[in-house]
Amino acid sequence: MGEFRDGQAPAGQGAQAAQNRANPFPNLFGIQAGGSDARFLMRRTSIITNPPDGKFPPMTPEAQKQFAADQEHHKLHPHDGPEDLDTIERCITWVTSGPPMLPTFYNNNYQIIQTRDHVMIMTEMVHDVRIIPVDGRPHDNIPQWMGDSRGHYEGDTLVVETINFNGKRGWFEKAGTEAGGEKRPDQNMKVIERFTRTAPDALLYQFTVNAPDIYTKPWSGEIEMQALKAPMVEYACIEGDQGMQLILQGARADEKAEAAQKK
Repeated sequence: MGEFRDGQAPAGQGAQAAQNRANPFPNLFGIQAGGSDARFLMRRTSIITNPPDGKFPPMTPEAQKQFAADQEHHKLHPHDGPEDLDTIERCITWVTSGPPMLPTFYNNNYQIIQTRDHVMIMTEMVHDVRIIPVDGRPHDNIPQWMGDSRGHYEGDTLVVETINFNGKRGWFEKAGTEAGGEKRPDQNMKVIERFTRTAPDALLYQFTVNAPDIYTKPWSGEIEMQALKAPMVEYACIEGDQGMQLILQGARADEKAEAAQKK
């Protein structure tokens, strides 16, 4: 299929919004305020197409309780160990990793390669790769960060079904969506994605999320992507990165200082 980028960033995630949020970036270099080509910028206020109001459906009462409890625990134990840092800081997953593949404020690029019996989707951010069999084999029963995907073609549209998520990633609509300590109960989630060429240089990406342990009803969305005219460069997230080590060292130093002050 080639290489594509998202044609838009979600509402509220432009450059100014990114600057206003507490994030690890010291400046706005490289922040993507929206699509790079207005021809492919969907002029909507939301990626979500269903519910019609463009908003996430309500969470179930059980999911709301779990999220609140996780938030309280994370507030009290923000840096006990590496597991308390979010999956972005740990270079495990990003919002763009999917599924569904949701855009963030930069590096919203994908490389899609087809063979006779597989489709590979490489995500620029945090270098995640999804290898999707399209030869009719059944799902594996192995929980994974990005779930277990199987695809088939309906005419010119690639349809991908993903199940078997591991429940260790963050909530979709919450600030810091991959936040450490706040794990969405997505083990029973199913995501259906549809990839359709609408022009030689355009790809329509549509998805539906059915997560009965999280939301009171399914929700759907779509994003139009445009073809890149250059190769996608590797995003080496973890190489030479001392951020996690320094965060945990700083937390231990704070604890030591607090203990000494109490004495």
